This record gives sequence, C-alpha cells and structure tokens, in this order.
Amino acid sequence: MRAAQLPWRPMEPLRIVLAGEESAGRQVLEQVARTDHELVAVLTADADGTIGRLAERVGASVLPAESVKQSSFATWLRDERVDVLLNVHSLYIIAAEVLEAPRLGAYNLHPGPLPEYSGLNCVSWAILEGAREYGVTLHQMVPKIDAGEIVAMRRFPVEPDDTPFTLATRCIREGVPLVIELVDALAVDPMGLETTPQELGDRRYYGGGVPREGVIDWNQPAADLCRFVRAFDYFRFESPWGRPKLRADGRLVEVKQASRTGEACTEPPGTLGGTDDDGGRRVAAADEWVIVTLVDATTALPDGLVFDSD
Repeated sequence: MRAAQLPWRPMEPLRIVLAGEESAGRQVLEQVARTDHELVAVLTADADGTIGRLAERVGASVLPAESVKQSSFATWLRDERVDVLLNVHSLYIIAAEVLEAPRLGAYNLHPGPLPEYSGLNCVSWAILEGAREYGVTLHQMVPKIDAGEIVAMRRFPVEPDDTPFTLATRCIREGVPLVIELVDALAVDPMGLETTPQELGDRRYYGGGVPREGVIDWNQPAADLCRFVRAFDYFRFESPWGRPKLRADGRLVEVKQASRTGEACTEPPGTLGGTDDDGGRRVAAADEWVIVTLVDATTALPDGLVFDSD
C-alpha cells in the first residue's frame, strides 16, 4: 500500500466515494452514513431508485456509475480530496488513473473467496462445481480484475441446499462489516493496514459466459444435473444466466427447478416420464429419475419424448 500523506490525526474522518449497487451497496451506504466519515459521492446505476434517494438524503452527490471508466474522474477525486474509493457490487472496470487518485486507495468487496473465485457470477460457479466452502473478500483494487492484495476474508461452508441467492446473501452479511472495519482502520492508522498478496498461481477467473448455454445435459448423474439447475436459481430475482433449458425437437423449454427422486431408472437419459402430484415432470438422468418443474406448467410435452443433451 502506498504511503499516506502525513501528518494524519488518529480517527480523522475520511472523505469517501462509494460505487455501489444492489443490496450490498445500499447497506454499505447506510452504514457509512452512520459513521463520522464523510460520504462525498455515490456512483450508481440506481440514481432514481433506493440507492440514489438514500445518497441524496445523507447529503452525498449522486454520479453516473460509469464515471469510474473515465480517466478525468481521477482529477475530480483529487480535487475533492477523496481519501478512499469503495467498490461494492458495481461491475464497471475502473480506469487505472482513477484507482490511483484516492489518497488511501481503492477497495473492492468481492462476493467470492480469492484467488480461486475471481470474475463474474462466482456464486453460480461455486454451486455448479459443488464447492464445499465459499467466502467473501475485501481487497485492494489494481488494474487487473480481482487481483489486488487481500485486506480481509470470511469463509463459510456451502450447505447442500444453498443456491447462488443464498450464497450471495451470506457474502453480503459477512462482507459489509469488513468494509466498515476497513474504513475505521484507515482513519486510525492508514500506515498500519495489513494486507496479504494473493497467490495468483491459484487464480481462477470466470467470465460472463453461461455453461452449456443453459441447456441441461441428461447424461449426467442426477446429483450433478440438479446442481446445474440450482446454479441458475436466484429466488425472486433474475438470474444473470437466465433459465436452464430443456431441448427437444429443435425447441427450448425453460426449467424452474429440478429435484432428485432417488428412484433408479433404466430409460435412456433425457426420456420424459409421467407427471408427479405437484405437476412436475419425471425425466431420466443417467442414474435415476428427477422431477423437473417447468416455468410454464402448461407446456405440452408427451410422455416418451427424449430431450437432447447436445
């Protein structure tokens, strides 16, 4: 971490800019506003929504989220004597000049353990891969995405019924306090902040692509197949991967959920069976029947139809 400009008085209030979105950004905004630190501005795509209104209520300027992409924003940060830039669930790539402008640095709250889950939609990838442990990371920002030194991390087990939504919620609950602890630590002793370099040889970066374009592979065991479907499940919110899909006769049918039955089957993988009591459809996986709930329950699919896996 680069040296702070001295002198620095212990517990001096910081001048903070927050680039924040979603529930995590809102919660950090609320908690920073309760401190003695000054929230100079909030950058958000939600300028007319909850975050924008809350920022105005606490006296912070509301700026376009994409401002961080512009090198001229670095001049604004220096002119405003900004100490810290916090990035919380904002997905714009920040210009290198902007990262260098705040006096005490720029920090990102990443919803995943680094370096093994860097990039986008990591909560979904963790479910898909059957991860048994996950976490949230607060790290310094450098031009390379999610590669800066780690300030703090919290890890927690992944439960069998976890979804991307529940993992993301846990990341927020564990991660937001880390941001406030960082701010207070910088106010007390910016030179004393301890960070840990990432082992970048262990880094795995996930881009924005959707596995198999969302199409279910019926040649998988039921456990893997159901986990694939669960990796798309963001509860009431829209999934960045969209919906998982069945493919048959050249058409795609969206799936809401898939669950195991524990009943062995000998039918070819992808064979459509009967309907269960709740309206779900039985489909043969590689080892057992699974129950699939369609987004549109009225979709007509005849028994004996075999879904494509390719």
